[in-house]
Amino acid sequence: DTEIGILVQAKARVTLPIYAFGKIEHGLNAARAGIEVGKAGIDYARGELDYLVKRAYFGAQMAASALRVLKDGRKRLAKTKKAIEDALDKETGRFTSNDLRKLLVKEADIESGYLETMALNKAAWEGLRLASDVPREIPIKLDSLVLEPVHIEERSAEAYVDLALASRPDLRMARAAVKARSNQVKMAKAEFYPNIALVGAFGYSKAPLADDPQDPFANDPYNYLNWGVVLGAQWRVDYANLASKYRRAQAKLAKQKSEYELLLQKIRLDVVSQE
Repeated sequence: DTEIGILVQAKARVTLPIYAFGKIEHGLNAARAGIEVGKAGIDYARGELDYLVKRAYFGAQMAASALRVLKDGRKRLAKTKKAIEDALDKETGRFTSNDLRKLLVKEADIESGYLETMALNKAAWEGLRLASDVPREIPIKLDSLVLEPVHIEERSAEAYVDLALASRPDLRMARAAVKARSNQVKMAKAEFYPNIALVGAFGYSKAPLADDPQDPFANDPYNYLNWGVVLGAQWRVDYANLASKYRRAQAKLAKQKSEYELLLQKIRLDVVSQE
């Protein structure tokens, strides 16, 4: 009654899917499309950052060029204004008070443009600092403040549309999202069918101090050796829930397709409006 022995037990069960009506394949395809959506999202974010940096860079150059022109115009206008005022004081008859009033109007226009450009210049440099993530204590200096013309290859509107369709990451992201939703619909449809699998089981137990009855019908949980292979099927019959999931997947796919088509039309409109 006080003897203590060793109990050794081992159990193993292996399920090998034979046919699942495409559930595994559609799930893998949906997962791959989801990864593609993530990669395209990263590319889109990088492209947006690149666009913001370039926009701020060229904006700073343009503001600097405009300020040079306006400063030169202010100097010339000041000289002309002084010359007219001196001529009016000396009553040379070369200018009239009406000429001075016209010049004052022009001076007000130039001053207004100068102040507006100064504000835009400040906004451009601040945008450049934010877009490039440079701390305020670090000064920013451009390699050149001269705005140079950028060469753009002339193409037809349809060629630009084709280029946008092939290269824009947001469009690639939308296409991958449609593919993922399409595979989710296929997965939901495949849920109506059973999963067929081959199941193998193995069991072993040995307890030297336990009784080992020879009767094959006796229940002996301590001494046994068994194994077997079973061909089985698992089938959910909750059709109301499965049908609801299938309709939801179809609705999400329809929404994703409409968003994709809307993006296509927006791209075409953007290209045509820039002609």
